[in-house]
Amino acid sequence: MSDKIKEQEWQQKLHQSYQNSDNLLQFIALTLDSITYRYLNDPQLKFTPPLILAESRETNLGVALKLVDVEIKEAVKVLAKSVPREQSPALVSRLWIELRELSADKGEVVVTSEVNWCHPEHLSDTKLKKIKTKKLVWDDLQQFRKGFPLALEEVCELFL
Repeated sequence: MSDKIKEQEWQQKLHQSYQNSDNLLQFIALTLDSITYRYLNDPQLKFTPPLILAESRETNLGVALKLVDVEIKEAVKVLAKSVPREQSPALVSRLWIELRELSADKGEVVVTSEVNWCHPEHLSDTKLKKIKTKKLVWDDLQQFRKGFPLALEEVCELFL
């Protein structure tokens, strides 16, 4: 059997296994669970398609100072100096996925990460945050299966 025929058979099996959108959502959920476990401190997941959210709160500002991003590191220093310890200053990290189109044939998702230091509310409409976004569009399921975890990894660099 030639490599081309094997590839076509594999593509057909893959397409059939993800024909049901529930299987695609399960893949997204499992991938998100794996990523958030690595990058976020005790994440809380809200799975309400078309929006999927993972949120984490870091109250140990000493740990937060270890973040690589210079802007966030400076914001943590300001937060530590300006908010008394009794008020529990914290950083809130969010990772969300917006499902714009999702099928075995094609799709579009937008993956966004946010680190927010707007104490105490941590509202999303504040300027006291940093955001990283990646849009993933595919017309081949194999592109999605490879590209989705990579997109998550890319936006999660904000949490390092």
